[in-house]
Amino acid sequence: MFEDKIVMQAKHLIDQATLACSCYEVYAQLNEYRSEQNELLNESTGFFNITIRALINTIMMETAKLIDNYENNSFSCKTLLAQCKNNIHCIKDKPFTPTEIYEIGSRLNPSEYKTLGFSSFSEFIEKTEKDFEECQSIMTNLHKQRSKIYAHNDNKVINKSNEIISKYFVSFLDVKKCILTCVNFCNGILSYFENTTQIPCCVNNKDLDNLLGLAKIGMIYKRQYIKDKREGKLND
Repeated sequence: MFEDKIVMQAKHLIDQATLACSCYEVYAQLNEYRSEQNELLNESTGFFNITIRALINTIMMETAKLIDNYENNSFSCKTLLAQCKNNIHCIKDKPFTPTEIYEIGSRLNPSEYKTLGFSSFSEFIEKTEKDFEECQSIMTNLHKQRSKIYAHNDNKVINKSNEIISKYFVSFLDVKKCILTCVNFCNGILSYFENTTQIPCCVNNKDLDNLLGLAKIGMIYKRQYIKDKREGKLND
């Protein structure tokens, strides 16, 4: 059935969006720690620089997949929206109240959301179309960066990555807006057909706090060990 197909796709896409949200949150935490001149990050710059680069790549690639326009043997929120619009006559209208998330959860605050009210599924699709239109320039630039930097080795842009990023600039707030637009669309489908909602966030968004806290204790013991070694308090 058509309804079963779009629900299955919505569940897959919201899982993908949850991964993008989780990577976004970890990236935001690392940037926050980095701005605070965290001692551990300064001691392990190689590891954390590679981690940050990997997170950026994952965020950009996963978000780009969510909003792809390709239809050959693939699907995305954009193609799912088109399916819903083209088959709206197959869906029985009824009022419903989906959840709209407008802030990804952070290490200090949970995800923020509100409840919307729609008189019909058709009204929800119209609202979603407007949301995607607002993100259109962001999506275009994101696809340009994905195609020329993250997904392919484009001969035309060798050693010109910074130029591409500048020309097709996308801020991380822009990326978050795209992710949440996709999340809210998929949640609307799940709310309408299955009366469920999925709030995307890290499994435990204090993981990095815990990791750096333990590492900080280890560094204290390391300094004490070096001090004791220099003062001859330890046997060889």
